Amino acid sequence: MPRVKIVYSGIIGEIIGKSIEYIDTAREVKVEELIEILVEKYSVLREWLSKIPIILVQVNGVDSTNSTIIHDGDEVAIYTPLYEGG
Repeated sequence: MPRVKIVYSGIIGEIIGKSIEYIDTAREVKVEELIEILVEKYSVLREWLSKIPIILVQVNGVDSTNSTIIHDGDEVAIYTPLYEGG
């Protein structure tokens, strides 16, 4: 069973209430599948993503796409883009 370390940064960590967690998945999953697992686990995340659906995901420090496959032992960082403005 693959075990994945998830690091939440910024507002995502705040709304979930943690900065790091480990998730066991039944098999290797794609990024989009992992996001769906997290949305099912954290209803507040689903609500937030319905309003601001922009998140960035890195797997082992490399920018990923929805189809990137996550393997056992990988570290996944989930965060929102930073904007400057005023």
